[in-house]
Amino acid sequence: TGTFEIADDVLRSGELIVDMTTLTTDIAKRDINVRDTIFTTSSYPEARFEVAEDVDLSAVPDDGTAANVEVPGRLTIRGVTNDVAVPLQVMRHGDHVLMSGTLEINRLDYNVRTPDFVAAKVDENGELNLRIVLRKPEAG
Repeated sequence: TGTFEIADDVLRSGELIVDMTTLTTDIAKRDINVRDTIFTTSSYPEARFEVAEDVDLSAVPDDGTAANVEVPGRLTIRGVTNDVAVPLQVMRHGDHVLMSGTLEINRLDYNVRTPDFVAAKVDENGELNLRIVLRKPEAG
């Protein structure tokens, strides 16, 4: 969930919150290990992204064509916050703004360790794949 403020073609602020307790894969036992052991969701139930500074969106056309925009922010996972720059493709479509992109991270930067008992090798580097749909609030 989250909220973003866009005014006069500028992304003024924004915050996304991910409920880490809802992480799922196709294997229930792995889900439990990921939530309980790797991400310790009992202590860190949320991951968070906050926009760090204004972002000019004036280059994003109104016709549904995508434009590349970099959004500086702060990403928090397991209580560790790091500055990031998220490369996004942004499109306007009616009352919606659609954003998508991939942020490469090193899990060790967020104190995400692989438990000793895990049989598989877990790479230090990974990707956060983002798909964000913003909708203007209804007047009222």
